[in-house]
Amino acid sequence: MFRPLLFLILHQCNGLVANCQECFEQVDKRFEQIDKRFEQVERRFEQMDKRFDVLTVRIDRFMRWSFGLTLTVAGIIIAVMEDKNSFF
Repeated sequence: MFRPLLFLILHQCNGLVANCQECFEQVDKRFEQIDKRFEQVERRFEQMDKRFDVLTVRIDRFMRWSFGLTLTVAGIIIAVMEDKNSFF
């Protein structure tokens, strides 16, 4: 009497274990997909970081050029104004 009942309980437990294993496999697949997605996002951030570095260099060059041009024009204006004052 106990033997068929025990067999039935073990059979149900084996079914539950199999279902749990399938669930764990699905969870593992999901984690692998998430890991791949994080890698893609990380690559995109690295690309953006490189773009910002290039942009920073360009802005620095422009700032130097602009500052130099401003100083040159200011020097020329001052020189012209001094020359005008010396003539009068």
